[in-house]
This record gives sequence, C-alpha cells and structure tokens, in this order.
Amino acid sequence: MVENDETKDVCTHEGCWVEIFEDEDFSTDDAHTKIIGPAEYSNLKNINNKDWGDQIDSLIVGPYAHVQAWEDEDYKDTMIEFGPDTRHSNLNELNFGDDIDSIKIRCTKCNATTR
Repeated sequence: MVENDETKDVCTHEGCWVEIFEDEDFSTDDAHTKIIGPAEYSNLKNINNKDWGDQIDSLIVGPYAHVQAWEDEDYKDTMIEFGPDTRHSNLNELNFGDDIDSIKIRCTKCNATTR
C-alpha cells in the first residue's frame, strides 16, 4: 500500500483507497497495488517502485473514496471520475484503458479521530 507525501486533506479513513491493476478483470497475475487516500499524484511514475503511467486496465474504488483520473500528467487532458465502492473491470470500455497518467483520491467519510 502506498501513502502519499503529497496528501493535502486532513482526514483519512480505512475505506478510502483505490486498488489498480495492470490487467483487465482485476487479475493478480501481473502488477497490482492499493493506493491509500486522500492522495494526489501529478504523475504515476513511482507508485510502489513501479511506473504506473498508461498501465492501468482495471480498478476497484474503496467504499469511502472518490477518484478522479486524467489522461495526462499534471491533471491535464480528459478526466474521468469513479465513485465510492465501484469496480471497473475493463477501462477500455470507458476509453481509458492504459491511459491514466495522474490521479486524485478524496475521502467521502472522515475518521473522527483525525480531526
């Protein structure tokens, strides 16, 4: 799991995360990792020591996460949003397979102990 130094929000929750997969259908045969939110990555070059830019084909969003993803680094070009507690087994169906280069994860529910 990755915790991000760029985190700007003050609240976290155990259900605020996105799990990304290199393959469709959440395959664990190849690379996959969970990113803990809240977090902002202007590029995906070093997520758990892997360059995830243009490598994500499926993802699972945690129950308290809201994810925004962009086609280019620095939150540029086309953006797509993924709501809480959703699973997207084939990002190619959304014209976003192998196209994500930056990402923001927001928490929709805060843990009261972090305020």
